[in-house]
Amino acid sequence: MMNYHKVNILMSMGCDVIENILDEFGVQYSCGNKRISGPCPIHEGDNGGAFNMYHNNNRGPRGLWMCYTQHCEKKYGKNLLGFIRGLLSKNDPNATYSNAIVWLCTFLGISSPDSIEISPEEERQRDYISTYSQLMKWTQPSQNGHWGREKIIENLQIPAQYYIDRGYSRSILERYDVGFFTPHQRVVVPVYDDGYRFAMGYTKRAVYPEQKPKWLHSDGFNVDCSLYNFWFSRNEIKKTKTAIIVEGPGDVWRLEENGIHNSVAIFKNSISEQQINKLLNTEIMSLVVLLDNDPAGMEGTKQIYQELSPFVRLFFPTIQGNDIGSLKKDHITNDILPLIQKVENIYSVKTRL
Repeated sequence: MMNYHKVNILMSMGCDVIENILDEFGVQYSCGNKRISGPCPIHEGDNGGAFNMYHNNNRGPRGLWMCYTQHCEKKYGKNLLGFIRGLLSKNDPNATYSNAIVWLCTFLGISSPDSIEISPEEERQRDYISTYSQLMKWTQPSQNGHWGREKIIENLQIPAQYYIDRGYSRSILERYDVGFFTPHQRVVVPVYDDGYRFAMGYTKRAVYPEQKPKWLHSDGFNVDCSLYNFWFSRNEIKKTKTAIIVEGPGDVWRLEENGIHNSVAIFKNSISEQQINKLLNTEIMSLVVLLDNDPAGMEGTKQIYQELSPFVRLFFPTIQGNDIGSLKKDHITNDILPLIQKVENIYSVKTRL
């Protein structure tokens, strides 16, 4: 399996010569300081502004791109390698992420991402920048400011009766500070920082049929930068080298209630670049994907496979229900838990040897 950090460096090297890459593929484009735009070269549309790539992105990974007309990035991947994969697919419909890596390495004149040298000082600097940027996001007040746990608990009626009625235990709801917020007449689910000190944001669940939409996020809360339950699960993820991806907080609670402590929720059915980075920084070897059992969840499962299959071993268990949160205890303990333990043991055995 490839080193994800070195692949990121490879993509950054590609962004340094992005115009040469576009010229190699015969792409029509105009190039600004931070953004490249033009007709989408993958589906070959005629909208002159459909394709946009941020090759000098100071707010996220370099090389993120989008096709605004047919959203080709959803099929091939949103980063530079996904873009190259899309271009390669015009001649080879079965082109993979790995094919894109090989093409970019050949174009740059290097044998593989593994041949890229990262000095200990560069590793320390990368870790410092990552930690500092997250710290700044968490400590700078948003529009409504950040609440510490004490204030969260003071303002909510914990545990939320709505979720007790849906079969969740009082203890799990108290552990996650899930409570009813009277002024908004909704259940509030706080999303804490990695240190479990204050809320980066929160999401609110409707409890009455007339309330729309069903879920509302707090102002300034960017779900793409967050993994729900990471504050509790990250040590277990590091220990087992295995993470479990689910869609919503309720899925996490159900797994926790049944002795599974290394799950995170992505709040939706697709995973963001920031969430990928956060997960892979734990040096996971295996990823168990348990998205909702519906068409959107299936599309999200495909996207996760495309984005992460070069870097981790992926497992896709079949669930007998709409989502993990709706499952009975017997199904989780008899079917899902043994599979997860088997996945975790793959690497624990190697470690003992």
